[in-house]
Amino acid sequence: MKRAERLSTLALATPSELEETWSSFGEEPSFLWVTKPEFAATMVRGRIASDGPPFNLGEVGITRCVIQLKDPATVGVGYVIGRAKRRATLVALMDAITQQDGPAAETLRHAIGELPAKRQLRHQEKEKELAASRVDFSIASAGLSE
Repeated sequence: MKRAERLSTLALATPSELEETWSSFGEEPSFLWVTKPEFAATMVRGRIASDGPPFNLGEVGITRCVIQLKDPATVGVGYVIGRAKRRATLVALMDAITQQDGPAAETLRHAIGELPAKRQLRHQEKEKELAASRVDFSIASAGLSE
């Protein structure tokens, strides 16, 4: 999994999934704040029918931060939707660690690799929940004459 895909996966993970993934790593490494967690807004863009011209849909609140591990000096970034300082920090820490080599980084990369399947399962469960409450508004015309 490439870095951009890892960052996307981490940003889409639930807080409990991030904590669980982080717990598989173990002890928190020492790091310096390059940019402490801060709240900001960013523009979300959309397209009609996936291939139309892009347009500004609106702004969304985000939390972002940048950290630098002390040894070796690796920089990690964390961007998540919403006001979530802990989530942004975990994303930045995991980003920095997974850029390194070694067994700890490999363990963390493996744990992150399992998150898309969990997200897919969550999505399927939500679809089942919604399907149970689906209402069909089609009108039967049997027996009606004009």
